[in-house]
Amino acid sequence: MRVLVTGVSGFLGSHLTDRLLREGHTVIGVDNLSTGDLENLSHLRDDRRFAFKKLDICEPFDVGPVDYVFNMASPASPPEYLRLAVETLLVGSAGTKNALDVAKRYNAGFLHASTSECYGDPLEHPQSEEYWGHVNPVGPRSVYDEAKRYAEALVMAYHRYYGVNTHLVRIFNTYGPRLHPSDGRVISNFMMQALRGEPLTIYGSGEQTRSFCYVDDLIDGIWRLSQSDLHLPVNIGNPTEFTILQCAETILEITGSKSELRFEPLPQDDPTRRCPNITQARTKLGWEPKISLRQGLLKSLDFFTSKIEKPPVGAGAIESTSPLYASTAQSAVAKSASVPLEVHGAPAPAHSAAVPKFSLIVPTIGRADEIEQLFDSLTRQGTSDFEVIVVDQNPDDRLKAAIDKFSRHFSIVWQRCPSGASRARNFGLRFAKGQIIAFPDDDCWYSPNLLKNVGQWFDENPAYGILATGAEDESGVPSGNRWIQNSCDLHPINIFRTTFCSSLFIRNGQELGSAEWDQKIGPGSKTGFSCGDETDYILQLMSQGLKGRFDRRWHVGHPRRDMLSSAISHERAVSYGKGMGYVLSKHSFPFLWLALLGYDYLRVGLLTLTAKWEAVSLCLSHASGLYQGYRTRPRVVVNEESPATSV
Repeated sequence: MRVLVTGVSGFLGSHLTDRLLREGHTVIGVDNLSTGDLENLSHLRDDRRFAFKKLDICEPFDVGPVDYVFNMASPASPPEYLRLAVETLLVGSAGTKNALDVAKRYNAGFLHASTSECYGDPLEHPQSEEYWGHVNPVGPRSVYDEAKRYAEALVMAYHRYYGVNTHLVRIFNTYGPRLHPSDGRVISNFMMQALRGEPLTIYGSGEQTRSFCYVDDLIDGIWRLSQSDLHLPVNIGNPTEFTILQCAETILEITGSKSELRFEPLPQDDPTRRCPNITQARTKLGWEPKISLRQGLLKSLDFFTSKIEKPPVGAGAIESTSPLYASTAQSAVAKSASVPLEVHGAPAPAHSAAVPKFSLIVPTIGRADEIEQLFDSLTRQGTSDFEVIVVDQNPDDRLKAAIDKFSRHFSIVWQRCPSGASRARNFGLRFAKGQIIAFPDDDCWYSPNLLKNVGQWFDENPAYGILATGAEDESGVPSGNRWIQNSCDLHPINIFRTTFCSSLFIRNGQELGSAEWDQKIGPGSKTGFSCGDETDYILQLMSQGLKGRFDRRWHVGHPRRDMLSSAISHERAVSYGKGMGYVLSKHSFPFLWLALLGYDYLRVGLLTLTAKWEAVSLCLSHASGLYQGYRTRPRVVVNEESPATSV
């Protein structure tokens, strides 16, 4: 099956993905990373059956045909859903509806992750699925409780009125590896406090009860439910009940900690008893938990121990457990061996520590001299509200020295990735948090105050999602796209004449979720089609509704902007032609447009080359390449890094 998992980078979403892959399925995982952690997926980076897309399911989306949808998206810990109150309500309502629409569109199965919080502070004990609950609809916790209750009603409506094959799981307290150490839940709080030697915080008397289910048991229950014919809610949790004091004592014993107990007032609407009646799961699914609390805590101990903060690894550098928090020096510092990541530089300004204005994704092959020129230009931008994500396929000491040199000016994330510029840009998009994303080449440079001006332009033009600036050569003379005389809106015919990769600025948002740089074209591609990757990327974005603009007022510098004059050989002219022909055929443009492209290249050639007949000869070579590229006529382009994702 081709399976969609929303909230894939979360605690449960990542474990569910592991189970689906073990069952032999292909998984498309989506997440907006508001509370998720990409480190939870780091072990899947080389799994060709898994693809990750950063998008917000609160906006309508489509990842193509799927056979099943697991809707796991929502803040789940009290600190997070209280911090993201409105977002929690929206993901339970609009987000659930959009996920249901995907299942309805493709006649796919659907499982929604609900919660035992639907029972509130229950008057029935243990809680069965028939119990309607005792919930405060306007209390602080209501943003989570009512979002989940509404979502259940919506799921049942889609089942009853549209015939969607839906399932509802009510999840009780779950723990295990990947549970965020600071998420505010009982197990994570106690484990981290005990390992640090801090007092264990107990709210109330400690006599209130909980049941704790190990994550592997829970995922097994969810999987069985997804394969069943049960459509009404089913409790999945461990029915063995513990007081909070008993849980604290068990954790102290397992960790060997000498921490004391500290008692605090009980939060408003915190339930005093919580325990599932799992009769339905036992009788209809053949499921019950197998792992005891003590066994599960022992299985989790290494994970929580690894999250104890260590001293910084060096001045000006941070090694982070998660690229999501890479731009702040306050991040936890523990190295992930499976996702090599180095973060350098001072934290971003306080007003943008979580979401910088810009993310600059820079593919490189270890060209330290060239990238220093780019870094130097970034110190004259009139703003430091940006992060630089360097994706390197050939790391060396000289590049590291260049990064160290400029890390005092802005945040730099140094990421390693296999070869290919398009592959590197897709890889960098996984970690980009900025409101605006740019794709500078390692040998380009930004004119002074470019980022400041571009940021202001996006603020003043909310209807636009794409901006392409002009270009200049080493002497500061506008070049490359100079035959476009005026600023204009982008449309399919003028894209190849107005844009190049380094001049692109894209508003970050849900539209980026399904757009990818095609690895069959662009520098470093295995096909040798060295032109057209930015054209193809913009066409993908425009097909999803993004409006674009070309503005000549600002320039990005680049030493090789006049495309035909840089194609000093017939071989390169053919390569350029193949790339553009491939793009046009991929997007089903009429063959007549190839002639238009050939005419433009001929005109540019005549203007830029001294030898007139050499210009004609090169353009004929280019036209030959256009025809060859057009004949490829790709129907489905598979991302080499994430083959499950169709374009």
